[in-house]
Amino acid sequence: MRSWRIFAVLFKIFLGISASTHWVVTENGRIQSQLDSAFYLRQPFDLISLLEQEKRLERIESLYAEMLKRNAVIESQWTGLESFSVLKDRVLKSDLDCRNIGLRLSEVDLYVNIFDDASEREGINVDELVPKESDVPEETPNSPDCSQFSSLNFSMHMFPHIQVLSQPWNFTKFIDVSVDLNSLISVTGRQLAAGLRQNNTSWFLYNLAALHWQVEGDLQKAVQCAKLAMHYVPVH
Repeated sequence: MRSWRIFAVLFKIFLGISASTHWVVTENGRIQSQLDSAFYLRQPFDLISLLEQEKRLERIESLYAEMLKRNAVIESQWTGLESFSVLKDRVLKSDLDCRNIGLRLSEVDLYVNIFDDASEREGINVDELVPKESDVPEETPNSPDCSQFSSLNFSMHMFPHIQVLSQPWNFTKFIDVSVDLNSLISVTGRQLAAGLRQNNTSWFLYNLAALHWQVEGDLQKAVQCAKLAMHYVPVH
């Protein structure tokens, strides 16, 4: 009996076992594996693929390490190019794109905002979705508060499992004076509020409301409207 205890202790010491899971519960309550998991199998019944999972994981880790090395090499080369002023001046003078824009790459705004009201999408009739200004009731607020028209306490489309999207964002107030909502589509905040009061499941109106709040500088409300637009937009 004592020998079995000794064997059990040695077995526990020398054989380390670690477990992990790649199973998730979908919005419909279905349990399925994560598609981005290294252990995902298109054919779970394939025994050969199951037995080769460890080799596949090693291959993925090897490729990831190689990508990190290549990224480090590219970063070092790019740093060298940025410090080589003669080469930068030569590219600025000879490259057609650099000559057209008249700016160095370091001076270009790579995070410029792109606005799209989706009014040209098939099936969108702005006149039907947005009431005329003369038809808007007087008690209608000047801006559309999306949380007053639709409230989704829990939905995978609202990304509650992503912490950065489920918590309030600490935005710095920013007003892009170069963008005017009227330049995209001639509707006011009151028209959007009236339209959402009539149709609170219109992804198009929520998208316009997101643009409206971004122009106004309230990015937290813009994100809320954008999330509702993504929830109601048709998948097909």
